[in-house]
Amino acid sequence: MASITRASRAQRVDKQLQVERSLLRATEQLLDSGLSFTELSVEQLSRQAGIARSTFYIYFADKGALVQRLAARVTEELMAACNGWWRIADTARPDDLADAMLDVLDVYDRHRSVMRALVETSSYDADSEKAFKELLGGVLKGSRVAHDRILDAGRLREGVAREVAEALTLMVDAVCYQLGRGATPQRRRSLAQALAHVVWHAMYEPEKKK
Repeated sequence: MASITRASRAQRVDKQLQVERSLLRATEQLLDSGLSFTELSVEQLSRQAGIARSTFYIYFADKGALVQRLAARVTEELMAACNGWWRIADTARPDDLADAMLDVLDVYDRHRSVMRALVETSSYDADSEKAFKELLGGVLKGSRVAHDRILDAGRLREGVAREVAEALTLMVDAVCYQLGRGATPQRRRSLAQALAHVVWHAMYEPEKKK
């Protein structure tokens, strides 16, 4: 009986993941067509995803719950991309920073529609606002970890407080959201290099000339 129960639970999880993936694609397709998330109806989302409207409500109470779940999936990718810098912050070189920034830019571009929907709904939906703050909170926490690693390695520019790392993180977020979404690969690479330049000169101790 236990094995049957586990199999049934696994099937439900697989089904939910399939529905989420379908709705993620549907949301991005509809928003990329020029619609705002507020304009979208559950009927439109369900039809685009190829599921019944009733199926939507099995997994989500409303559109707000959908965007929060999609945001959680995007947050996982974003945190993984940001970790590309955090884990090497103490040994990073400018090119390493640029590569890490490019990974973050790519996440924003790949999921630009979900990010736009989250920002849009956070202005009037308390749960979406909470999800947005949690996303930024996680990234800000990581920036503080990076700051401390650079400090411990003796590479931190004199007088640079944790708040500098936090401010730089919000700058990166704004650039990725405002300029990186929909940008060409060449443009994203240029933006990544620009962000790396700012972070490098703001946080890292100037290298002594040989």
